[in-house]
Amino acid sequence: MTEMACARALITGRVQGVGFRFFVTTKAEGYPIFGFVRNLETGALEIEVEGEKQIVMDFLNEIRKGPRHSEVFEFQLEWKPFKMTYDRFFVKY
Repeated sequence: MTEMACARALITGRVQGVGFRFFVTTKAEGYPIFGFVRNLETGALEIEVEGEKQIVMDFLNEIRKGPRHSEVFEFQLEWKPFKMTYDRFFVKY
């Protein structure tokens, strides 16, 4: 049986105003995953993603460096209980 997972990533650095949310949502279209990406008032970027654990890990590894003009200082990852909360991947405002 496939292990399902939910991960929350908190990314700090130059991650706002550089197309990071668009980059993440575009990459998400290539994966059978669900969740959201959003800017936080702190200047960080938050991603919550659900799906098969290996696919979630592959997606997070692909977006870890960000788009061309971004600069990731820290990429914190937290695994959470899988709850099948989302029905798509979207930008949360």
